[in-house]
Amino acid sequence: YQMLIHAPQRLSRQELNDATIRVNVFNGTNRTRVRMRVRGSNDHWEDMEQFTDFDPYYLELQQRSNLPAPFTGEHHWWAKLPAELAGGSHVIEIEATDMFGFVDRDYHVVQVVG
Repeated sequence: YQMLIHAPQRLSRQELNDATIRVNVFNGTNRTRVRMRVRGSNDHWEDMEQFTDFDPYYLELQQRSNLPAPFTGEHHWWAKLPAELAGGSHVIEIEATDMFGFVDRDYHVVQVVG
């Protein structure tokens, strides 16, 4: 378990134009390469962009309990979901390769309706 994916589980075709996927790669650095693809779409890997932000999952937990204040981290990546996804369920695959060449993968299912 090396990453946490933040993305919608269900969205309309209209929402695809602005939909993004965010990934928190634990202990990721600027030497970590993070890519995504939609299985079966065209299997084309797309590099994700690194950014600094709060982890959305931690923010949600912090709002529901007395956890310490969150801090920003540089181990977050994002990309837009492909706007041309057809209706139905799609498996989003995330691949993170660290500076030593070790690869971790995780998956997220998104359903496009309408």
